[in-house]
Order: sequence, then structure tokens, then C-alpha cells
Amino acid sequence: MKNGIIRFLTVVFCMVILTAPFSVYAEEQYTLCLDYSKENIKFSDLDIAIYRIADRNYDILPPYESYPVQLKGITSQTEWLKTAQTLNSYIQADRIEPYMTAKTDEQGNVLFKDIDEGLYLISGMVAEKEGRTFNFYDFMILVAEDISAKPKSEIHEPFDGEKVYTILKLWKDDSSKQRPPYISVDILKDAELYETVTLDSENDWSYTFNTDSAGKWTVVERDVPEGYFVVITEKETSFIITNTLYNTNPDDGTPGKNTGTDTGTPGGSKPVTPGTNAPQTGDTFPMKRYMIMLCVSGMMLVVLGFGMRRKDDAKGR
Repeated sequence: MKNGIIRFLTVVFCMVILTAPFSVYAEEQYTLCLDYSKENIKFSDLDIAIYRIADRNYDILPPYESYPVQLKGITSQTEWLKTAQTLNSYIQADRIEPYMTAKTDEQGNVLFKDIDEGLYLISGMVAEKEGRTFNFYDFMILVAEDISAKPKSEIHEPFDGEKVYTILKLWKDDSSKQRPPYISVDILKDAELYETVTLDSENDWSYTFNTDSAGKWTVVERDVPEGYFVVITEKETSFIITNTLYNTNPDDGTPGKNTGTDTGTPGGSKPVTPGTNAPQTGDTFPMKRYMIMLCVSGMMLVVLGFGMRRKDDAKGR
């Protein structure tokens, strides 16, 4: 009778273990260190903002899920950098609050402590030093461990006078019937609306404006047509807005119909750019399988012990 109760309790224990939910990934926090220096010049007291765009699986988080961008299916560093630039344009235009901000120290370093894992956008920064302009570009980084990065930057010599800016619209949709007759583009200076323009076939999907006003110029497309995602590429004084039709053939591995030419963009540091097959870190050991093995082993020991005890009792008789 006693042995029967023990066996019953063992079975019940195993059933409870096997039906209990287990979390494969532990909720962890990490440290991100960024180095803002160039040619032995340290940039101190810069306000750096980071935005947690997606989780480790590149599923976009609120409030960014409404933006017309594509994260999954990206296969190159250039694509990631274009996506970072696009996201930051919308974020600055809509004045989205960052996940965290911090200032660089005297050595040009900034430390973000105890941040959740996920895919982050590091907003670009323009700094003046020694009579030159240093442009630190937007970039994205997958934080799944403590990590350090050095943002890519370019140097521009002072320019006095008028600059000519051009906005160009490209379509990657095989002349789809879904293409609208026109689009609206907001031009922003230092995140403030400067002008809204319309691009269509009559103006060759382009717009040019002259200005001698210094500042950070960005553009965003508004009311993106359904079925498209957007990539905004900045090349000196040109802005290229590319609308790509979402892929209707998921077996080809691409996010959309990519029938155009890669326009390129200034790159970021390769080690900190996430890719489609970025390594997944953390404890991914199948915990439930481990518990199953323990339960089976325990049951075998109980049965074995019960059998050996019956043999001993038989010998004793």
C-alpha cells in the first residue's frame, strides 16, 4: 500500500512539472558603451539619445509599429544603415521620446546602464570642433549582451553660402497599379517643419530648394500608400525616398520587390550593425526537456528500488 502511494505521488509530481510553463529566456539587462571620438578629438558633453525599436526577434515595438519600415529580411549593412536613417527621420519629425539619454564624458564616451535587450536606434549627432563639422551617423545595434561601439562619422569643412538640396522619389514596384498619383513630403530643419511639398510625375517625382540656413535637414514621406515600405537615404545635399512594394512571394527571401538600384549610404561600424542572422545569445537550453529527463530518471529509480526491495523480501522469506 505504501509503495503504491509513493509511485502515485511520483507520477503526480512529474505531471505538475511537465505542465508548468517555463520561460526559455531570462529577462536581463545590459550595458551599452559608445565612443564619440574622431582623429584623437574627444567630443564631450554631447546629448546622445537611444530608442528601443524592436525586441531581439526584430518584432517592432510601440510606438514605432506604425512607421512604414521593414526590419525582417534585411541582409546587408547598407540596408540597416538606410533603415536607421529612415526611422530617425520619422522619430525626430514626430518628436518621439527616447528610451534613454545621456551625455558623453571628457573622453567622448557615454554609458547606458541596465537597458533591456532588443534592437536599438542610436540617433545621429552633429558636432562642431576646431572649425570643422563632424557628422555622426544614425545606426542600429542589437543589444543582447554588454557591448561597446564607435559610431561612424564624417568631417565637413565649413561652407559659407547657399546650398542646393534635392529630394528624389524612387519606386520599386514594377510600375504597380497600387502606386499613387502623388506623395506628400515634409521638409524639416532641426526637427521643425520647414515646408510640405508634393511630388508627382509632372515634376518628375523630385523637388529642389536653395537655402543658406545652417542646421540639420531631414525629410519624411507622409501618408505612405498601403502595401509599401519606405527607405530614406541622405547623400550630402540629396534625399532619396524609395518606396518598395511589400513582397508578394515570400519564398524568395526578400522583404519586397527589389527591382531598382541600390543607391548606397554612408556606412556605420560593421561590428555593431545587426543582420538577419545575428547570433542569438543567452540561455536557450530547453528547460522543459531537462525536467522531463529528471522525471523519467526519478520514476526509473522508484521502479528499480521497488523491484530490488521485493527481491530482498523474497530472499528473507
